[in-house]
Amino acid sequence: MPALVQQASEEYKALSVEEKEALIEEYAPHRECKTFGLRATSKSKVNDITGMLKAVEGKVCYLFSVYF
Repeated sequence: MPALVQQASEEYKALSVEEKEALIEEYAPHRECKTFGLRATSKSKVNDITGMLKAVEGKVCYLFSVYF
């Protein structure tokens, strides 16, 4: 997983300013619909993290399919 994060970070840094702005605009609706707060159990925390990782994985796979 750290290698994937490192690779995504490098790819983000390589984007132009316009591409970064477009990417941020694309993720804005997702960010707005998220709610933050304390979770009641450890299991709910794990479920939140798992869901977020799956969402990020889906976006990364999509980006790879578009750019490569």
